Amino acid sequence: MVEDNVIAKEDKNGNNKEIFQLNAKVLDINADVDVVILNNMFAKFYGITNSSKVLIKSNGNEIAALVDTSSTLIKENEIGIFKNFAEEYNISDNSLITVMLLPFAESIDLIKKKLNKEELTEQEFKIIVDDLINNKIGLIEVSAFITALYTNGMTDEEILGMTNAILSTGKALDLKTDLVVDKHCIGGVAGNRTTMIIVPIIASLGIYFPKTSSRSITSASGTADTFETIANVSYSLGEMEEIVKKTHGCIVWGGSLNLAAADDRLIKIRHPLKLDPEELLLASILAKKKSVNAKHLVIDIPIGTGAKIADIHQAKKLGNKFEVLGKRLGINTKAIITDGSSPVGYGVGPALECLDVLRVLDNSKHANKFLREKGCYLAGKLLEMIGYCERNKGYEIAYKTIETGKALKKFREIVAAQGGKEDINENDLPKAKYSAPLLAKNKGKILYINNRTISQIARIAGAPNDKAAGVYLYVTSGDVIKQNHCILDIFSNSETKLTAALKYAENNPPLVIKDFIV
Repeated sequence: MVEDNVIAKEDKNGNNKEIFQLNAKVLDINADVDVVILNNMFAKFYGITNSSKVLIKSNGNEIAALVDTSSTLIKENEIGIFKNFAEEYNISDNSLITVMLLPFAESIDLIKKKLNKEELTEQEFKIIVDDLINNKIGLIEVSAFITALYTNGMTDEEILGMTNAILSTGKALDLKTDLVVDKHCIGGVAGNRTTMIIVPIIASLGIYFPKTSSRSITSASGTADTFETIANVSYSLGEMEEIVKKTHGCIVWGGSLNLAAADDRLIKIRHPLKLDPEELLLASILAKKKSVNAKHLVIDIPIGTGAKIADIHQAKKLGNKFEVLGKRLGINTKAIITDGSSPVGYGVGPALECLDVLRVLDNSKHANKFLREKGCYLAGKLLEMIGYCERNKGYEIAYKTIETGKALKKFREIVAAQGGKEDINENDLPKAKYSAPLLAKNKGKILYINNRTISQIARIAGAPNDKAAGVYLYVTSGDVIKQNHCILDIFSNSETKLTAALKYAENNPPLVIKDFIV
């Protein structure tokens, strides 16, 4: 009997709402959206139709899903779960699933409003974001929302409204001081690990730098992936606060902190769709910086072939937006346009990028000078912004912290506070079992190194999941090389992946040399 599956007639707020308990039946097929299948008779009895939305609860997860119905696939006491859905939420056959029919979400009308090119208020953005967090809307609705933002854009007031809406969904760090700085890079440049250089420089001077970083989504490594080769990056907000109060700095994975929680969900949907509305990017970044109560912020905007932004005019426009909106949020913000035409460091991949950082901080003769100079330049700008030194004196002070070993000492202190070795050095990094060189086919002067190609080679080799995998470059833009010169080495713990990465590199040359392609 269908009525036997009802376990409650009201929800926790006393609203009339049947709550069912059904047995999971895992189907050996995948679905592109969150959808479940109910028995046709069961659904009809309770007025559930195709495209109705239900909230299912399993293993501590709450997931909003669309309903499809079937008279043959699913019995009256079952709920059909698609294979990929079951794997993601650890659901197995005959698991007991709690199911509740969701009412029509108010945010759907607001998403339609934005699709119709109408402006939304901060309160309306909060309704959408709250429905997202509380699983009242799912993949389809949020995809429509992101599409609306991408197509129709957002006014400055809307960006601020969205920023505050995202902020309202998570916790905040409060160090009870105005001497808190932060930094963000728009991304798209391989080996650009300046964060791991800037944080110890700034923290060694007694300034608070609570850095939350991301893992890789499309690159060979995110800052969190790189730092994770030598220390733990997953901490609660309270644990992060303790580390920062002790060392003045940290490098932790933002996804573990519940800071601006809605943003993490939006990111998971934006990237597969390859839709990254500039205005949503602004709201996303500023919300994360506001959530750690940063008072001073440097935004690194790399431009060039292969970077996310290729046009100087677009970069200037975006930088101006950051500065204007940051000021309105109480954050002294400076956007800096940098050269993103080639990788910044030699290493591309978690351990290899960490090797670059350690060599810079240790004053090694093998250190990448561009990575050191960029790290010191950005750190210097932060020092000038907070009034630590006079204008154009920041670089010199930042460089001196490296030269004297002060930055390395602080780096090791932060590593130890995050569970790593107190005397960490490059010999402690993971090493790959296999490697292969890529040789130059022609001679000439290197015009640029393609960021996307280099990152793709490293990913094929296994990065970032294989911490030791990646690419180590032996050349930089401007170098003059001979035929058969070793351009780079590819590293991997898998011979199969190494072979695939080398073949890709040979068929997709990463360097451009004058009129010749290497």
